[in-house]
Amino acid sequence: IKIPLLDLYGEQDLPAVLDSAKERRLAARDAENPAYRQTRIPGADHFFAGQDEVLLSTVRAWLFKTAGGKEVQAR
Repeated sequence: IKIPLLDLYGEQDLPAVLDSAKERRLAARDAENPAYRQTRIPGADHFFAGQDEVLLSTVRAWLFKTAGGKEVQAR
């Protein structure tokens, strides 16, 4: 995948998510995707319960960095 991708997961996520984090990161590297970002949210579970603010600020910062100033017209 060569599109911008935010791989967001919680520090206390499901075992399958945690166990595959390294594989996902390496797959993006092997695909030479410079727009891939993997971020682990400290203390968060799979549903980011109680982490609304940090989740929102993380996604907002990534969107601003990745797509800031770009606008896509609806078809």
